[in-house]
Amino acid sequence: MALLCFLLGLGVTLTTISVSEGWMTDWDQHFTFSCPDNQMLKTIESIHDNGKEDRVFNFGCSPLPGGAALTGCEWSVVVVVVVVVVVVVVVVVVVVVIEVVVVVVVVVVVVVVVVVVVLAVVVIVVVVAVVVVVVIVVVVVLVIVVVLVVAVVIVVLVVVVV
Repeated sequence: MALLCFLLGLGVTLTTISVSEGWMTDWDQHFTFSCPDNQMLKTIESIHDNGKEDRVFNFGCSPLPGGAALTGCEWSVVVVVVVVVVVVVVVVVVVVVIEVVVVVVVVVVVVVVVVVVVLAVVVIVVVVAVVVVVVIVVVVVLVIVVVLVVAVVIVVLVVVVV
């Protein structure tokens, strides 16, 4: 976390120097770095090379003794991590909920189809059974009628012959 904070501070500081100080083209210009209340500025070094003044900056904020448990930058890192974790959890929950809804819909559709097919089979079986019963009743009635007609004809023939 300290490395992340140092890199973050380095980027912010370089940007600040380049924008506000014009890369220090005016060597007499004074500049300041600001640190949180519980931190102190690291060293700033100046070197001379062949009569030309070049500057090497070693900068950054270091926690003061007895400072806060987490620096401002470290809190930023914690917040970013928490936000990323929350986003990942929300995405996972949404995906799981969508999957559950899809499974429930599929199960409901399958149950409805099975119920419709079973009802259709039951209706077909009942219709076939009713048709078979009606055919049997009609055949029995026709047999009884034929037997009665034959009996009547026999009786009439016997009476006429006798």
